Amino acid sequence: MTTLKHHSKVGRTVRLAVGLLLVAFTLLAGTVPAQAAGPAFDYPAAVDPGSIELSRTGDPDAPLNTGHRLQVTATWSVPDSAQGGETFGLTLPEEFSGYTGEFAIPATDDPTQTVANCVVSSGRAGTVTCTLTDYVNERSDVRGELWFVVLVEKATQEDEVKFVVDDEVTLVELPGPGGIVGVSPLSPDYFKGGWIGQDGSLGWQVHFPGAQVEALPSVVVEDHLTPAGATTQEHYGVEGSIRVSSKTETGISERITNWTGGWNEDKTSFRIEIPGPFNPDASYYVVYHTEPIVTAEGDIYANEATISGVQVKAQQTWSASGGGNGIGKALGQFALSKLVTGTSATAVPSDTAFTVNYSYGDPVEERSMTVLADGTAVYSARVPDGTVVTLEEVNLPDVPGVVWGTPKFTGPGITELGDGRAQIALHEGGAVSLSLTNDAGETPPIPEEPITPEEPCTPGVPGTPAEPGTPEEPCVPEEPVTPEEPCTP
Repeated sequence: MTTLKHHSKVGRTVRLAVGLLLVAFTLLAGTVPAQAAGPAFDYPAAVDPGSIELSRTGDPDAPLNTGHRLQVTATWSVPDSAQGGETFGLTLPEEFSGYTGEFAIPATDDPTQTVANCVVSSGRAGTVTCTLTDYVNERSDVRGELWFVVLVEKATQEDEVKFVVDDEVTLVELPGPGGIVGVSPLSPDYFKGGWIGQDGSLGWQVHFPGAQVEALPSVVVEDHLTPAGATTQEHYGVEGSIRVSSKTETGISERITNWTGGWNEDKTSFRIEIPGPFNPDASYYVVYHTEPIVTAEGDIYANEATISGVQVKAQQTWSASGGGNGIGKALGQFALSKLVTGTSATAVPSDTAFTVNYSYGDPVEERSMTVLADGTAVYSARVPDGTVVTLEEVNLPDVPGVVWGTPKFTGPGITELGDGRAQIALHEGGAVSLSLTNDAGETPPIPEEPITPEEPCTPGVPGTPAEPGTPEEPCVPEEPVTPEEPCTP
């Protein structure tokens, strides 16, 4: 559901109770009003709705009429993550149409650079779309102001008109005594006016009332462009730009095509003849465009026309119809690539991943990045100018046959801290290119386990010799037995 906000010329913001009453009424009625989807901006809330103001030149107390032009101003900001090519913007009230076609927002710190290019769509309730440039890629806290011109096209009795920012309706107070007064397209006078077109050309309009030429069989309009001089700049007619039309009190315009004539060869004047009859209740318009050769703020372009003998003159002062400013804090960044050296470098696959932690700030913010052995550079986060970043490689990958040496960071501004850690102070500008070198040495071969020789036998300790025993006494030989004498037969 759209939220209704109120903003005065000084940026007051009030939640309107009428929005709640409207919700209550629609719920009782059993319906919820459908909301059209807003433009698909990348940053729909970039414009601060409380900053939108409308202003005009001339008498601030004079009534605001249809056909008048107003200047819209607002402030804007985008997040630090914003990148070139992304968009922000707002939607105009239905009472306005875009008068400014395109405008650029220059950088305050370097006006030669553009922060965003903006386009105001044609038609009522159009959109303003601003596309960021690469200026924002290396900056944080990008913000600024914008302004552009709208054409008042629809009358209203309300004192405020509705802008839409981030799908929320914001009421902004109109300048003047209140409301927009619808002005009749009819005028009793001959006149001529000019404006700066959306495409940078100069638009001119010659008007004559039908009541003044009703009796004429035709009207001849001649126009001569004022050449370059002491106070004016040169401009030339745009071929095919002449249009003739009539408009009645109803505001309905009718194209007239049966006129004859055109520009001269040098495109410095034209003559056309418009045949009658002429409606006395209509106004007639001849509209055409000229192209300035050079443009600068304050340049004056002029011409004069004769409408069947009545002379009218006009001049247009060149002024920008849109602009603003933008600024951001410069950022620093580094790009890290891996370099593998050493006797076993060829053994490291190109897709081997290495993890590097880096930290900075107070309080400390820690981040991690992964670099590959193939040397592809990886970019760090963008940090404010002057930030000191500490880098450390962790958890070296296991690669068969490789022994890693101590990592080494190298590059402009690198300070080694020992143990493979390093620091660098990052400054605005492009990313600083750093290298992280790892020495890949060979894993030494595992030696074969030697065979343990058998331990030699320890010779026995000679025993204590036994004490010699007492020698036995020699046996006394038995006396021989005397044989018995044989018996005498």
